[in-house]
Amino acid sequence: MDDIDFKKSMNNPYAIFEELTEIINSNLDFYGHLISKKSNLSLITKIVDLLKIKTRETMIAQLPDSEKKAEVILDFCFAGMLSVFQKWFMSESRPPLESVTETIGILSFSGINGLLNHPTS
Repeated sequence: MDDIDFKKSMNNPYAIFEELTEIINSNLDFYGHLISKKSNLSLITKIVDLLKIKTRETMIAQLPDSEKKAEVILDFCFAGMLSVFQKWFMSESRPPLESVTETIGILSFSGINGLLNHPTS
């Protein structure tokens, strides 16, 4: 994730989610185990916190005087993402990961209206 230019990605967020999909696909067993075990909560929290810090810095740089709003937005988005990935890994009938991450990306950056107005892939 260090290679992602979050400032540039704010205008085209799909790069973030494409990278996330590639990372997860590179070792599904490992990430499935990591995200599905309660004992790994501390590690998952650290990973999410690092992503939030990086995203928060970019968001605040682009939206001055929005620190409190950025915190709410990031907490909402990352909690939702984590929940969706946990459910995906625990599900027996999984939709394609690319489809899931695309939906998460649209919801995160465009909200529900963005998803409703987005042409289906």
